[in-house]
Amino acid sequence: METLLEKFGFNKDSFKKVFSNFSWLMFEQILRIVVGFIISVFFIRKFSVETYGAFNYSLAFITFFTAIAGLGLDQIVIRDLVAKPEDRDKIIGTSLVMKLVASLMSIVLALMIVSFLRPGNGLIFNLVLAFSFSFIFQSFYVFDFWFQSKVLSRYSVVARSIGFLVANGLKIILLIKSAPIIYFAYIFSFESLLSLLGLWFFYKYKNNDTKMLFNLILGKQMLKSSWPLILSGLAIYFYMRLNQILLGNILGDKEVGIYSLAVMFSEFWYFVPISMCNSVFPSLIKYKNTDNSLYKLRTKQFFRFLFFLSVGVAILVTIFGKYFIVLVYGLKYVESSQVLSILIWSGVAVSMGVASGQLLIIDKLTKISLLRTLLGALTNVLLGIILIPKWGVYGAAWSALFGYLVSVYSGLVFKKGRESNMVLLNFWKNNE
Repeated sequence: METLLEKFGFNKDSFKKVFSNFSWLMFEQILRIVVGFIISVFFIRKFSVETYGAFNYSLAFITFFTAIAGLGLDQIVIRDLVAKPEDRDKIIGTSLVMKLVASLMSIVLALMIVSFLRPGNGLIFNLVLAFSFSFIFQSFYVFDFWFQSKVLSRYSVVARSIGFLVANGLKIILLIKSAPIIYFAYIFSFESLLSLLGLWFFYKYKNNDTKMLFNLILGKQMLKSSWPLILSGLAIYFYMRLNQILLGNILGDKEVGIYSLAVMFSEFWYFVPISMCNSVFPSLIKYKNTDNSLYKLRTKQFFRFLFFLSVGVAILVTIFGKYFIVLVYGLKYVESSQVLSILIWSGVAVSMGVASGQLLIIDKLTKISLLRTLLGALTNVLLGIILIPKWGVYGAAWSALFGYLVSVYSGLVFKKGRESNMVLLNFWKNNE
């Protein structure tokens, strides 16, 4: 094993640390998939396709404001904590205050806009309200960024997993009692509250001398770096969730339900590339500053692995996914299986996009990240407006797929971002 690691340029100790961190993240996501899948089967069967569609319409709608509430600070905070660990309290405190203020503003804005888009629809309004409380609690997830910067995600995993299990225990009770769907939206926010309490406990456990310090100058510096990521997050929403909003407004909540089930299955494995990137990101920052040749080798190996993994998943789901959906959820979701065979290929672009986006952040090219995401979002929106009225849920799937592809590879068009993202083309070559 040690010889194999040396052959590919890995340091044994750093590899063990990254692998351990990744294993914890994998454990959390596998737990979420297994438990979440079991609950989803009963949840989706319990409610009509229209009601399930309304639930997902509201969740998709609120996702737009998640980007605003987060201020694009996540990777910026991690980057700064790795580079300047001595400024921990100032970085954590400043980002917390900014996120909290942005979250409160996002709640008000979300309720105003949904009232305009779906006037008189009390169910949609109440669902959006229930989901939006999670913004306040997720502001405190800044403590998780410190664990990520130290490659100590096991503490975050334990905190979030406890919250997840308690929340799903409550969902089981609600399903048994045939509770209205609005209660499940409140459980969504309650889970965020439980998770933040766990994160705070472990953060204090590892840092006895913590202080929450707000620094206006640092806040301005953070926003200067993160504003492209805020817009990028909004653009990501447009090509990940806008189709559900368009389907709901153009064709109705039933089509949202059909499409949402396919989206859920196409995204079920996204935690793998995301978790891997979160684990590898701090190490790549260090190699970028100390050994550029090793940095290039590591990134190529990483991209190569993500590519073959994502293609393999897409092939398997394309072949077997349709049988699984019909077997588990019934014939009323047969269209979802057909939509899934299109959407699952978006995973290839998502994997490469998450990884290449990390490289742009390392090189402080967040504007390029914004521009390529905007192009992808624009592609999805335009194609969605054209294709959804004609092809319905299938038009939504094709517009999303092309949006992802444009988003990832359009970064190569820009001169400044070309060097950082050239690995998208040459990841299979070790000598270039």
